[in-house]
Amino acid sequence: MRFFKYEGTGNDFLILDTTTPPSNADIKQMCDRHFGLGADGILFASSSTIADIKMNYYNADGTMAKMCGNGMRCFVKYLNDQSIITKEAFVVETGAGLIEVTRDGELVEMNLGTSIVQPLTHIEQYPLYPVTLATEHAVIFEGIEQKEVIGPLVTNHPTFNDGVNTNFVTVKGPASIFVQTHERGAGWTLSCGTGAAASAACAVALGFVTSPVQVDVPGGTLEVRVASDVFLKGPANKVAEGVWV
Repeated sequence: MRFFKYEGTGNDFLILDTTTPPSNADIKQMCDRHFGLGADGILFASSSTIADIKMNYYNADGTMAKMCGNGMRCFVKYLNDQSIITKEAFVVETGAGLIEVTRDGELVEMNLGTSIVQPLTHIEQYPLYPVTLATEHAVIFEGIEQKEVIGPLVTNHPTFNDGVNTNFVTVKGPASIFVQTHERGAGWTLSCGTGAAASAACAVALGFVTSPVQVDVPGGTLEVRVASDVFLKGPANKVAEGVWV
């Protein structure tokens, strides 16, 4: 099976030349960083009757996910690189619905739709804001220590039926935040696109920052515009290609 490896602010993916998903075991092995190719997840394209194309996404542990913001940028870059879709603006079907994407030079922007920021709640004794944006997120503002313990605890807590992406946020300035994310199905990653967008939307809703928001993550920098919808913009780069044997 032919593969293409891309990364978006350090979040890396294998894009497969197939229209059907590999087995759960193959996904885990391909994503393994010691015995496989290494990735936070895999993507592949299939046809769509309601959009220009469909993006299918699986986490490194083999579970299916509705959407992935960094993965979407890599997917759009791959489609252009392979001359599958070369127009600058089009629509992608995902498990989270239809996503409008636009290529802007080397950057890709996507409309993630409306964010739903819920009131402050607690998991165990930890304060967080549940946020729905393309997928489910928990946003925790800094002041919390032991992230290495709290991240997995919240991500896998039974409160969230399908798990959640847990985002730890530091407000750096009037329009700037730093986000570190423990992702459902992938663990700690250098970047989570939808997590960065959900964190920015939550920070704007609470009056901590104003839009557009510069979101620094361990793997780079993203831009989030919060209006009636939430827009995520950032880079995507091809790393390698080859054949999985």
